[in-house]
Amino acid sequence: PWVRVCCVLLCVASDAVALTGPLPYLPQFCSRQLGVKDEEVGNYVGALIGAFSMANFLSSAVLGHWSDLYGRKPFLLSGVLVSA
Repeated sequence: PWVRVCCVLLCVASDAVALTGPLPYLPQFCSRQLGVKDEEVGNYVGALIGAFSMANFLSSAVLGHWSDLYGRKPFLLSGVLVSA
């Protein structure tokens, strides 16, 4: 059972790294690619992070229900593949 626990731990850790990795680059992205003024960059970065958190919150119940119906392995694997 430790191999399975370690596999799940690696999946969760890689997902966390993949999702938080781009956060330091969001201010530059907003100012250079989106053309946001320097004094409004913080608002846009906050809106992007908030939108991601809201989407995560709204989809977690549905994905949790589906993983109860169809099994957790397909959802863990698809999550790792999508975030890689």
